[in-house]
Amino acid sequence: MTILYITYDGLLDPLGPSQILPYIKNISRHQNEVVVLSFEKSERLLHGKDALLIDLRDYSIR
Repeated sequence: MTILYITYDGLLDPLGPSQILPYIKNISRHQNEVVVLSFEKSERLLHGKDALLIDLRDYSIR
């Protein structure tokens, strides 16, 4: 099953690591493909994009 998770909050915003990422990581553990559409703020994206992509890749989250 493919799940599309849409959030207006960015994964790099304070809410992302505390609530959104644990939730979608848990979903991905159950043999689900997870695709995330988030609205990242440009400043945070500049400084956190690479680490976030590595973290998501470890869970096969796109």
